[in-house]
Amino acid sequence: AAGSIPHFLGALLSGFTNTPLTHVPYRGSIPGVADVIGGQLASMFTPHGDFLANYKAGRLRLLATSGPTRNPFSPDVPTFAEQGLPSLTGSQWLGLSAPKNLPAPIVQRLTALIPEILAKPDVMQRLEDIQTLPRKTPVVGDDFVKLIQSQITNWTAVAKRAKVEVIV
Repeated sequence: AAGSIPHFLGALLSGFTNTPLTHVPYRGSIPGVADVIGGQLASMFTPHGDFLANYKAGRLRLLATSGPTRNPFSPDVPTFAEQGLPSLTGSQWLGLSAPKNLPAPIVQRLTALIPEILAKPDVMQRLEDIQTLPRKTPVVGDDFVKLIQSQITNWTAVAKRAKVEVIV
């Protein structure tokens, strides 16, 4: 999707390597994966959970992972940093948000429940099934707000540097 982490990573790769790449927006990455398998697209950036089954089945070749370390779901695939592109690091994450006028007791209860929920074996198994790893310590409350603010600052700078224009 336009303005997504995969979009920005592709733009960065294009800029760092002086290789022209064209952003092809999809309504979700699964159709894009199908087009890579079918030969309509040469490559794409997408989260691990979207392509790992096809990789394991031998229908796709993974060239690199953008995380700071190798992904435990595809440990044989090197990072971009290992291949000489240390600035091409980024990962997607999920967070829980609510309307700003949500009563404080509800916010406090939700904030307290997050670590409890993530500690449940069935939840951990489901996350692993979709190739998603939770942080060892969830980021909650004001720290979550600071994380979001830092991500906006970081990716805004990346978008400007990569000359990505997102029209909403």
